[in-house]
Amino acid sequence: MTGKGKWMSAPPEEIVCYCLGVSKGEIIEAIRSGCRSLKAIKVFTKACTGNECETKNPGKKCCSQDILHLIDLYVDNADNSATADSHCCCESKK
Repeated sequence: MTGKGKWMSAPPEEIVCYCLGVSKGEIIEAIRSGCRSLKAIKVFTKACTGNECETKNPGKKCCSQDILHLIDLYVDNADNSATADSHCCCESKK
């Protein structure tokens, strides 16, 4: 299972950001606290600000798309069409 389906059924302790160990529950807490974008989630949780995606994440990918899936799932009428900031956080640090 991938994308939104994976995150809908994942438990709160499931890790989203492997670089910094940020869980689904922490992302949901950020959303409930008013974060409505990837940029806001980054500031609130520090998720997607590491630079070891390729080594720490079992999927060998950045967590940005997973965070966007969680925003879509937990924010009513989420508008993530403006995903200019959804590139891999590692890209800017290489």
